[in-house]
Amino acid sequence: MLSNISSKSRHSLVFVLVVLFLFTLVQTVAAAPPPKYKSQYKSSGNGATAGWFTCTTSPMPGEICEDTYLDISSSRKGQGQVYFSKYRYTTDDQGYWQIIDYSYGYGPASIQIDNKLTKAVGSATLPILTCTVIIDPDGNWLENCQEAGTVSVQANWTGTGPLERSRYQYNYTSGGFSVKGQFRGTSRQADAQVLLNGQSLGNANYGGMYYNSSHEMTIQH
Repeated sequence: MLSNISSKSRHSLVFVLVVLFLFTLVQTVAAAPPPKYKSQYKSSGNGATAGWFTCTTSPMPGEICEDTYLDISSSRKGQGQVYFSKYRYTTDDQGYWQIIDYSYGYGPASIQIDNKLTKAVGSATLPILTCTVIIDPDGNWLENCQEAGTVSVQANWTGTGPLERSRYQYNYTSGGFSVKGQFRGTSRQADAQVLLNGQSLGNANYGGMYYNSSHEMTIQH
């Protein structure tokens, strides 16, 4: 039958058939059911962190060690927050670690960091909760927590090391569930000087500034 059709008409017919096939394919794809669940999470921001510890090795039985940690960060929208914690701990005669007490607090804060992570200045006033830990004869940990007022924080960081960049991607699929995302980060080691209620914490054992961004998508079919 096609042998009786001119070459031009034959090409036109083939073109029409291809268009009809593609239209049917598009319609089929468009008619596919939407995913049952789909979500995206994006975050980016910068911050600075510092830590102090009085013991460089595991404590001897009865020796009391103290670790202090501070982190002030800001999201891309300029919302700043601070986290502060302090732990006191020791070991028993068998070498098991025991927490004596700990304090922590978090709240709004302000921080300014330049784009090259060379300097950072942060400040905050946050409520503190202090918890005392007691171990009963049965080995259960009992905590007694009380509000311990507020603490004012004034902090300065000065970059000391080179910029370090990291980036990775991940993709996980199982059945009808999939997660994929990526992370990018830039950091620099830094000296940290921090005042708590006007009292210096001394030179930090470690300090740093950072910028991070991440994007994750979760889909369930």
